[in-house]
Amino acid sequence: MEREKGHYLGDRRYSAIAHAVVTKDVCIMEKLIDDSLRTDLTNKGLMTCATCSLMQVIAECTLMLPLLVRIHYHVTGDKE
Repeated sequence: MEREKGHYLGDRRYSAIAHAVVTKDVCIMEKLIDDSLRTDLTNKGLMTCATCSLMQVIAECTLMLPLLVRIHYHVTGDKE
């Protein structure tokens, strides 16, 4: 019950990547990148969950962010 109350960024990344690769629509991926980066207000190391009150840090979720940005660039070609 407790797990599903948090928006786990690691779980969302797989869905965002699949959606972007199949549809070329990156709006979900961009929201996920923004949500991930906004967690630095809580913890400079970035959090595992976003848009919720659950404070949890799992290293591999944070380490997936550069990969997500790289895939975004690969799909869009947008360096910004």
